[in-house]
Amino acid sequence: MNIETYSEKAVVVKGPDTRYHKEKLKAMGGKWNSALKGGCGWIFSATKESELREWIASLSTPFITPAKNPIKSVPTLNLDIYEQLKKLTIDSETFMGKFKSLSHEDQSMFCDIINKCN
Repeated sequence: MNIETYSEKAVVVKGPDTRYHKEKLKAMGGKWNSALKGGCGWIFSATKESELREWIASLSTPFITPAKNPIKSVPTLNLDIYEQLKKLTIDSETFMGKFKSLSHEDQSMFCDIINKCN
């Protein structure tokens, strides 16, 4: 998450991590706005900037935004979950071999699940 000056009277909090903190951002007085110049974000009174910066700095679990993910661009992941996911990642040749060994029905079900995640 990052904080940007939006105007003399407002700041905006942006970033994919904001979705995980929606309720807190609302409770702090933020309003979601998808029509902001420069892209969507949470708009706040400029008087909230120091409180917002302190809160973001106090988040105990760091978040990362992967540049690219071979499956789908994942907005943010807790570092522990990211490490677990890396352990589960297999190369495409191994994956295709396992996928082709599934029945047609199971392949279709798998594709349906993946499409719902996208």
